[in-house]
Amino acid sequence: MRKIKLDIAIFWDRIGGITEAKLAGEEVRHLNKLGIDAELLLIEQQIPAKFKDFLYDLKIDALESQVPKIFRVNFRIPGFSFFSLSHLTSPLYSPLVLRRKYDIIISHGTFACFTARNLRKYRGLPYLAHIWDPISYILQKAYVQSPIYHFQKILVPLGTSLDRLILEEAEAIILPSKYHMNRMGKLTEKSIEVVYPGVNSATKVPSKRDDYILAVARWERGKKPFFLLALLEGLKKRGTRATLVMVGRWKTQRIRESFFREAKSRNVLNQIINLKEIDETTLSRYYFGARMLVHPITESFGMIGLEAAAHGAPIIIPKRSGVTDLFNDGVHGFFPEEEDLDSFVEHAEILLSNERRAWKMGFDAWQVARKYTWTNHARRLYEVVKKYI
Repeated sequence: MRKIKLDIAIFWDRIGGITEAKLAGEEVRHLNKLGIDAELLLIEQQIPAKFKDFLYDLKIDALESQVPKIFRVNFRIPGFSFFSLSHLTSPLYSPLVLRRKYDIIISHGTFACFTARNLRKYRGLPYLAHIWDPISYILQKAYVQSPIYHFQKILVPLGTSLDRLILEEAEAIILPSKYHMNRMGKLTEKSIEVVYPGVNSATKVPSKRDDYILAVARWERGKKPFFLLALLEGLKKRGTRATLVMVGRWKTQRIRESFFREAKSRNVLNQIINLKEIDETTLSRYYFGARMLVHPITESFGMIGLEAAAHGAPIIIPKRSGVTDLFNDGVHGFFPEEEDLDSFVEHAEILLSNERRAWKMGFDAWQVARKYTWTNHARRLYEVVKKYI
């Protein structure tokens, strides 16, 4: 592709997890490979060392680095998992300190959009609001077991108003799947574009699958790790003993200890292998070997599901999760209702008892996943940008 005279900022509030690091890195990198001048723009300048390998070759700028140290004070707002002081201060100082004038900003996440909105309002920089989960949804979904859940009647309407506020200045809305299409249609009359994430697919898949269940997450109660214990117990009652490989760190030691106490009480403790944090090469080996990936919660997309499919593993994930847009139930995996334990157990048993069926489903899922390259993602993103620039 010829060199395109276009400056794009891929904007995130922070790089706080592997998913953000992968998405940010691959998006910028592949836009650059298409000849588009893109760089990563952050609010918070601190990037954990373990995520820097995903971003090593990128141009990165941080709004926080352009203000005096007194304005860099940051902490998580008590009671909230994702909302920090920087989300309140950045919209105030960013129009004053941003050095570069971009042709357009692609703002990932609802909280980053507060800053993008003010950059549009006071610096005239257009932005596309790339929404993974709207605030009103986060308040209902992520805080069920949090003290702030008791204030839902106040917070959800407030969240809805804030959703509308950050969308009103956007050129258009980008979603990673159709999952929030109806909800967003009620929040805004702006155009909505679906841009599916990419994945680095394996060049080939193993000829046989191993016999363990794989689950990958940053483990907290909202990710439903205890549901996996019920799954193991349910399989055991049917006469199927399964090994569960859990990958990912625990949010708190208290949750981890509670989980393993319950695993012991359910008599499935010796069926669990817990790997806290592993590198990408090791994770790929576990994807390659897994009889299936089980992800018990509904997601607006579900990168874990696409990555598993890209390694030839069939997936069991709740129906309506965004990643299920790309695959067919009963062909590439199984998509039961969320919290339908009997269905999860039944589908897991089918795959555990029939390696050839699991292999075929995983192989067919891999064939689909191979179409969703990061290059194709960047091309689709650029098509969207051209419509609103």
